[in-house]
Amino acid sequence: MSDFPTCDLVLPVFNSLTYVKDCLESVLVGTQDCPYHLYIIDDASDGYTAAFLEQQAATYSHISVLRLPQNQGFVRACNLGITQGMSPYVVLVNSDVIVTPGWLSRLVRCAESDPRIAAVNPLTNHAPYLDIPLVPGANFYGMDAVLAQHSSRHYPDVVTGVGFCLLLRRAALSQVGVFDEIYGQGYCEDSDLCMRLVAHGYRTVVADDVYVYHKGSASFFDRETRYRHNRKIFDVRWAAEYQRQFHVFRQRNPLQPVRDLFQFPHRWDPFSFLRREGSRQIRRLLKGERLPVIAKEAVRTV
Repeated sequence: MSDFPTCDLVLPVFNSLTYVKDCLESVLVGTQDCPYHLYIIDDASDGYTAAFLEQQAATYSHISVLRLPQNQGFVRACNLGITQGMSPYVVLVNSDVIVTPGWLSRLVRCAESDPRIAAVNPLTNHAPYLDIPLVPGANFYGMDAVLAQHSSRHYPDVVTGVGFCLLLRRAALSQVGVFDEIYGQGYCEDSDLCMRLVAHGYRTVVADDVYVYHKGSASFFDRETRYRHNRKIFDVRWAAEYQRQFHVFRQRNPLQPVRDLFQFPHRWDPFSFLRREGSRQIRRLLKGERLPVIAKEAVRTV
């Protein structure tokens, strides 16, 4: 673990206890090779959620809980979480995310490859322009294992990062600031921050050897209304430059090489894959064992 710098993880929570439990368990089991401290920001959740979070903080010395007496909103909760630590990297993790074994060390390895990298996303099943849908019959652990073994680690630049699981370089934040709280409960605040980072000469990239699971749409039930409101704010600031960068991104299509890893030339039997690998990985993960790397050939038949 000494090979990697300590990271501050920030987990904003507002109810949705089932999601929170799944997310927290995955962090505890899957983050064994990189030192971290987890700051949970309890944004005035209900009593059941609050009690569970306090129990976790009492059980694990590397977990702290900051409970807000009144709901401050998602963006404010993220900013408060960022200020809790002083590690060189801070990673925002939404409560509807399930991380995979070794996820954090690979995100940090990506950031450490270039001091200009200020924001890093993993690949996932549900995020604009960063998604690789789950191959029918596969689980996300297998998707991650294929990427971990076969990705060329190009760490391609993307237009803006997505806040579901986002590593940020703290030194860069000291220059450009944190999320703009004008975005309230969320949407577009992550894009706005990344545009500021790029405008200051930093890079926003994807770690193309990491895959995490994103349940999606767990934070808000009025997503479209919030998005349309916040997109207007974003467009006033960034529309022209964003469209220019996005046009370049679409032309380069930098994620096609990793997408091609899952375009198997032979007929694939998903049920065979599930029998041989899926249940075995889940059992090992729950026991805290190290998961085997699944080669590309392991998930296809001739």
